Amino acid sequence: MSYKKLVLGVILLLPAIFMQGAYAESTTTDNISVNIPVSCSMTSTIGSAHTAVVELGTYEDEIGETTFSVFCNDAGGFAVYAVGYSDNTYGNTVMKPSVLDASNGIVTGTAISGNTSNWAMKLTAVSGTYAPTLATGFNNYHAIPNEYTKVVSFAANTDSVSGSSFKSTYAAYVSQAQAADTYTGKVKYTIVHPSTPATPENLSVMQNFSPSECTSTPTRVVDNRDNHIYTIQRLADDHCWMMDNLDLGREDLTVDLTSQNTNLVTTISADTFNSWRTTEGTNTTATGEFIPLEGTDPIANTTYGTLYNYYVASAGTVYGDNGAIKTDSDICPAGWRLPTGSTYKEYYSLAIIYNESINSFRSPIHGGGLAFTFSGSFGNGAPSDMGNTGKYWGANRMNDAVDYMTFLSLTKTMVSHGGGGRGYGYSIRCILDEPKSITNLVHLQDFSKLSEEEKSLVVSSMQGNTNYELMDSRYKGVSYSIAKLKDGNLWMTSNLGAIDVSSSYASYINTSTNISENAPISYTTIRNWVKTSGSATLTGGEQIYINGTDTLSGNPYGTLYNYYAASAATIKTSNNSSNALYDSCPTGWRLPTGGPSGELNTLVSNYGTIALLRAPVENGGAAMDFAGSFYSGTPTGQGTVSGYWSSTRYDGTDMYYLSLDSSNVDAVAHANRGNGFSVRCILK
Repeated sequence: MSYKKLVLGVILLLPAIFMQGAYAESTTTDNISVNIPVSCSMTSTIGSAHTAVVELGTYEDEIGETTFSVFCNDAGGFAVYAVGYSDNTYGNTVMKPSVLDASNGIVTGTAISGNTSNWAMKLTAVSGTYAPTLATGFNNYHAIPNEYTKVVSFAANTDSVSGSSFKSTYAAYVSQAQAADTYTGKVKYTIVHPSTPATPENLSVMQNFSPSECTSTPTRVVDNRDNHIYTIQRLADDHCWMMDNLDLGREDLTVDLTSQNTNLVTTISADTFNSWRTTEGTNTTATGEFIPLEGTDPIANTTYGTLYNYYVASAGTVYGDNGAIKTDSDICPAGWRLPTGSTYKEYYSLAIIYNESINSFRSPIHGGGLAFTFSGSFGNGAPSDMGNTGKYWGANRMNDAVDYMTFLSLTKTMVSHGGGGRGYGYSIRCILDEPKSITNLVHLQDFSKLSEEEKSLVVSSMQGNTNYELMDSRYKGVSYSIAKLKDGNLWMTSNLGAIDVSSSYASYINTSTNISENAPISYTTIRNWVKTSGSATLTGGEQIYINGTDTLSGNPYGTLYNYYAASAATIKTSNNSSNALYDSCPTGWRLPTGGPSGELNTLVSNYGTIALLRAPVENGGAAMDFAGSFYSGTPTGQGTVSGYWSSTRYDGTDMYYLSLDSSNVDAVAHANRGNGFSVRCILK
């Protein structure tokens, strides 16, 4: 008589058709009860292996036993789905689920004709207050389902101490026609919450997600690029975060990445993106590399996801030595983006709010944590350090070092911030792009991307007597302070001063500078405007950088501009423009209006005295600097006088400007366009 050894592997997993959750894995032998703490928004895993010897052509039951105990303090209850996980091809050593219903011979023990191996499962509810309900037919041996089938459910359990338990045992039939061998079979058990889970077809799509849908309660959403399901949640920083690591690319994409489904401008074909997947990184900064990881973080209780180098993370926009200080494109779903890193940015704010506690960052979300994983990283080789560290890409560069981008770093004892080479592979968490406050913005130019309603929300979120610092996207490492002043307008509270025009990155184009779309100004032209002394020209640009710092505001003096340069070459001697429609301010900003009814005069009226106009913003002032001026010669008057250009013409040669000295303020002064004064920009 021939016998064969039958190995039944019972694995609890979470299939993508329900949600992408987290699970913790353990292994048990027969007849061992295992308690599985399960959050109502997460998933846990248990593995159980059973071995039995089955005589060919006979039916064997009571093969192994595993007890599952589920804890869920959610009124929505839970459900358990099961499916046979095997290859149906005859001739291999894999058991298959029966395609027949519960009345087939495997239940009764009758031999089934044909060259096939089949097996069955039986479930038993463990008695007690929270005994679950079994699906019809599964209280006896039932053919293993070949599609996901709800086999256990429980309507509600508000007790987080007492679990709801059930046992599973197995039966098998092995045909006489098959060779004696070791046959294996698996069942996937999936615990989902609530007991009637949403499928991708009726979940909210991330790319069309409304901010009002994101609350402090974990919510499942689907990425329409690959139908991957993520959990999202509004955290204590008032941002909506993905609570799982991005896993785009684990399977080949069949749709291109476009601006409709991804946070990018230029389309990346599915074939191109798929070609970036690899098994080992090579630390290249000029091509894409990403590596899907296997496994689950046992503490955070969520899967490791995928590691991406920065070329991929930025959707191919930040690479090598291109000098970008922030990526405005990435592989997050459309409407989502990479969080900002570095001091005072979004990762930093999150760390401060959660007390830089590694326990808060590492704990699962059902315990009030942020579920960041120790998913390791890759450099020149295969991924490493899983279980010890976690690194998450930020959107902006750490410093002037060309190849370093910010990241959030997690170790077993510390939450910190650093910069990583763009060729390294780190994890990604996306954040919903909903600029409702100044802390959401990085560049001055970001205001131009907001609707009027969003812009109003940002300005209203700003505190009075408070400076905020944003970068100018045209220049490396240059930032300016801005504040909401007493006239209710948003002003730059430091003088425009960037003159680093050593590369084409600093060219004036309409997406970076307040100019016409059809009138770009090259960096070579701007560089030719940089002087050491003025010549009172009205037909050419002149700008002079003033070394030094104002003693009251603490601001650098910035740069003095003649009006040709201040107006971005749009107001010259021969034209009769009554106002400058364009200027050298960042896109979304402009020169203030001048004259008796202009914005400069209104600002002066609101502050009233030289002392207040000169005082730091934190002391209730407008932080106007004494940067001096120039006209046909070397700049003079630093520390004693200043002038600020307006956009308004006085007559054929003069423009209105604000004049300040230690004892006098004149908001309706006017001067020849060849003079050099400071520029303060106001939000459009």
